[in-house]
Amino acid sequence: MRARLLVPVLLAVALAACADRATSPLAPGAAATIRVLDGNPPPPYQDTSASYSGGSGQTTIFRVQYFLNKPGNNGWISFRNNEGNTEFAATPNARISYHKGVVSGQGVLTFSQPAGTSVFDLANVTAGVFNPDCSATCGAFTVPGTFTNSDGVSGPTDGVFIVAPPSRVIGGDGVAGS
Repeated sequence: MRARLLVPVLLAVALAACADRATSPLAPGAAATIRVLDGNPPPPYQDTSASYSGGSGQTTIFRVQYFLNKPGNNGWISFRNNEGNTEFAATPNARISYHKGVVSGQGVLTFSQPAGTSVFDLANVTAGVFNPDCSATCGAFTVPGTFTNSDGVSGPTDGVFIVAPPSRVIGGDGVAGS
């Protein structure tokens, strides 16, 4: 009977001892090392902005996140709604992707301007350029869409979107800054 009681007690003591055991921290002044297997970690995405000029010539600037890996063969542009910007709306999954020369998209962008409303289904993206150095622009893409004027008459329209370099980021209110 005593042996049966001794086993659970010893197990409890051993578990408690392991729980209280200190881990071995780095020695003072020692640097931690991180090993990257492929030697080419991806850069972080860029918070920046893009612009669209509607049929009336009015330009809407809106927030995007831009990413292109170092070899320049994989990237994406993700669209973000601007708090306070009623001229632009993006579905939560709105994104243009680039993979080894192939551009594809998903989600919908809607622009409401005084002359009317333009709607672009990003699954219909026809062209796209991703600029690896993001100097003058980070990229541009074209999406066919539909424009409905203030009288309710609809027709086709092409949306040309320009992604600005990160130096032209806009705030949550949709106002461009530098």
